Amino acid sequence: MCHYRRILTWIVPLRLLLKGSWPSPVLLERYPAIDGLYGPFVRAITQGDVVAFDEALQALEGRLVQLNVWIIVLRMREIALRGVFRKVYVYRPFCPFLPHLIQVLTQRWKALGSGTRVTIQAFHAGLKLAGQEMDTDEAECLVANSIYKGFMKGYISHEAQTVVLAKTDPFPRLADRILPVGLQ
Repeated sequence: MCHYRRILTWIVPLRLLLKGSWPSPVLLERYPAIDGLYGPFVRAITQGDVVAFDEALQALEGRLVQLNVWIIVLRMREIALRGVFRKVYVYRPFCPFLPHLIQVLTQRWKALGSGTRVTIQAFHAGLKLAGQEMDTDEAECLVANSIYKGFMKGYISHEAQTVVLAKTDPFPRLADRILPVGLQ
């Protein structure tokens, strides 16, 4: 039984990171130590809650370092950021109608973009709502890294401060994403 738990300690975060496959509830119920270790991260990623992910990372940092999986779990944070970016893409047409979003924005929502075009300010506002305090350049850098690492398909028009996403499947499944050469 102990050997299975040791193997799962490595397999669960690797499958999460590379394939996007979540551990089944049956597995987590059978091995409560694995659920206690990775359950908060799985819940944070599925909800796109970066703050909850960071809190779980801080709370479990010592245990993750001891098990030599801290760096793998840290890289899973990009999947939680991808969830925030997906929410921005999906909910951007409704943003002008939410008063609490308007207070967060530094500019008006008149340049939201249409179809596959999303402004950097929209991603910046989404990150602010997710609890990430940063300026627009840092938000643009996070979006650029997500595109580079295959979490999003598209490109950034720096002059127009717009992200142009692919028409089909702008957020590919984690198992289907194409990794850059340095990350394979």
